[in-house]
Amino acid sequence: MATRIHTLDRGFSLIELTVVLLLITLLSGIAVRETNALGFQTRYEQTRERLDMITQAILGNPKQIINGQQAVNGFVADMGRLPNSLRELMQRSGDCSDDAGDVSQTECLNLATPGVWTASAWNDDPVTRLHSGSTLQYGWHGPYLNISGNPADNDAFSDGWGNLSNDNNYGWNFINASPALTLQSKGKNQTLNPADTGYDEDYPAAQPRVRAQDWMADIGAGVNVNFKKPSGKLPPVSVCTDPTKTTKTTCTASGATWDGGCENAGYFNKSSCPGAWSNCSDATSASKSACELAGKDWYGEGFGCSDQAKSNKALCTSPGVWRSCTDNGTITSQTACLSAGQIWYGEDIFSINTPSATPICMKIFYRKPDATIGILVSDEDKNTANSEPKSIIADASFQTIRFANFRDSSSNSLITELPIGTNAIGLYKHDGTACTNTHYPADRQNPIQVDFHPRSTLPVLNW
Repeated sequence: MATRIHTLDRGFSLIELTVVLLLITLLSGIAVRETNALGFQTRYEQTRERLDMITQAILGNPKQIINGQQAVNGFVADMGRLPNSLRELMQRSGDCSDDAGDVSQTECLNLATPGVWTASAWNDDPVTRLHSGSTLQYGWHGPYLNISGNPADNDAFSDGWGNLSNDNNYGWNFINASPALTLQSKGKNQTLNPADTGYDEDYPAAQPRVRAQDWMADIGAGVNVNFKKPSGKLPPVSVCTDPTKTTKTTCTASGATWDGGCENAGYFNKSSCPGAWSNCSDATSASKSACELAGKDWYGEGFGCSDQAKSNKALCTSPGVWRSCTDNGTITSQTACLSAGQIWYGEDIFSINTPSATPICMKIFYRKPDATIGILVSDEDKNTANSEPKSIIADASFQTIRFANFRDSSSNSLITELPIGTNAIGLYKHDGTACTNTHYPADRQNPIQVDFHPRSTLPVLNW
């Protein structure tokens, strides 16, 4: 009798049905594996994205450009150090009992009435100060990482695998070993193991995540400054570019140019001028700063003896009046003259033609690890070969001077690297023993702010 193969009502044999079910099972397994793989990849990508966000919170966004230059921002740029935990990127740590919001333990303890510092306190409020000597802002100005949850939660900013911890690092392997910082996800298996592979691998495997060259700028080679600025200028004798014109009115009417404060040619101070006198070449500016801001020449009230036959102060006897400063005749010292924003010419008409060298030094204001402002001074160690201050001759010629060997003003330690950020640089007169607080030149009353970037040299400053 012939063997019969039983079939279902719809025409499928048992063998065919078995094959179909097997195929469905295989396809389902493949689909599950593909779905898992897609989910794992998504978690990996989220981990990588969050790692980049943390790095940018610490160092700033390298792709953010302002006025053609990389912007300087992030935790390091404000605090001058690496964070002690990831939570410090969301909240500032520590608080002072004086309720003034002091930005550091050092400031809190050094108040006139010392405060009590609570290291475990966390605060969401930005607190920045303005340093009077450099006009630098400093202190915590976060949050540098923005989250929707509570920074106190163990999973406030965990990786894509959901790692968490109660150490304010949210499950990340975070180790601040300044100047290096380890920042790493423990992977899918949530365990640190250098032998792990695939999605279990600790990511990124290469550590530390932040190295010294990522957040420190090299100043070991020094800072170069270009000069073309005298401390004063030759006293202007009133004169027309057309020597046939002897008054300001006839000079300008002819299209020529008049220089000097007196409206009559040949005079160089207000006392000797027989006509009207102008303190500025625009005849309107009342101060040297306003005059020069307008791009004009400042004459003040001139220079020399009211009796122009007398060439120095010793010869300018009564009733003659000698002016060494371009003020109204009352200032008699160089320091007071320059501090008043005037021009100092001295006591001899001819001495200004042989300008003497002025010793100068550089100060760099920067953020110290305790979130206060420190000061570096150039060439201050008297036990080194490069200990002498630099000198400049104010004769209006181009000069380039390199300032180096920067030492901390409080510890005298040699410093060759500074945290990235906006620091301030100023030039000052040197008295032969130390760098003073007298600005050079006198009309520059504040340091200039300079951006310090990683892996780059400082720009040449034009002074």
